[in-house]
Amino acid sequence: MTDAAERSVSEFIASLADEQTVSDAETLVEILRRISGLEPTLWNVGTIGFGTYHYRYDSGREGCGDGSPRSYP
Repeated sequence: MTDAAERSVSEFIASLADEQTVSDAETLVEILRRISGLEPTLWNVGTIGFGTYHYRYDSGREGCGDGSPRSYP
């Protein structure tokens, strides 16, 4: 579920608490954009992702991730 219909990544970043947090977030988005080659998407509340992926464990468990750095298995 994305939040893209309601708010853009840049609007979300601009709404963050302080200037240092905004600057850090903008830097991280630019680094991840260069590394992934993808544009950022706002997922849920406050999760910025870059694409999606499908994973499958040896056990047979599988699922889809939203492409945010915290979601990689």
